[in-house]
Amino acid sequence: MSMQYLPGKVCFSGSAAKWSRVVSSISSNSSTGSSTPGNYKRFIHPSDHPYWSYDEKSGRHQRPIFVAATKQHVGKTTTSLAIMSGLQKRFDKVGFIKPVGQQHVAVPSNKNSDEVIRVDKDVVLMREHFDLNHIDYKDMSPVIIPQGYTRDYVDGKINFDDQVEVVESSMARIAEKSDAVLIEGTGHCAVGSIVGLNNAKVAKMLGADMVLM
Repeated sequence: MSMQYLPGKVCFSGSAAKWSRVVSSISSNSSTGSSTPGNYKRFIHPSDHPYWSYDEKSGRHQRPIFVAATKQHVGKTTTSLAIMSGLQKRFDKVGFIKPVGQQHVAVPSNKNSDEVIRVDKDVVLMREHFDLNHIDYKDMSPVIIPQGYTRDYVDGKINFDDQVEVVESSMARIAEKSDAVLIEGTGHCAVGSIVGLNNAKVAKMLGADMVLM
């Protein structure tokens, strides 16, 4: 397994268990991180990104971390599990979002137990394993691409701007409730391109540092 942290230009190889070093690198070596938990607030300034959290004591920002890959089935979710474990040791509340999902399952809504919604299966794993009860399932998996979705997009039944709005509003709600946010990409680098939501575009949209594997 080989990985690269962008834009920090730090390369890593080995098992996902070593990814606590990535978290330390992102928090300590970049100008956007801090390991002080509980001091982060949302901070919106024209020169900063609305999804960065800001530590008033250190005057530093924590950017979201985006895990992506050049091909499928190389360990994105395993890597995300390791990074989330490390982040929870450094921050009081860590958020998680998979903006574009493919394989989905039915879960009860957080807001209405009688309502059943569909979310990406990796979102269920992350929320249940790490007790991410401060954020909603629906926000953690804003866009699902089931069978027929691409056809509906090409036919104009699904609007690009609507997709962007739901991703951005979900991210905003998660960021508001979290000291740091981990984002998991979908599939490989081309997945989502036909609907305008590939990993590179989404990472840029959300102002995230990228861990590429």
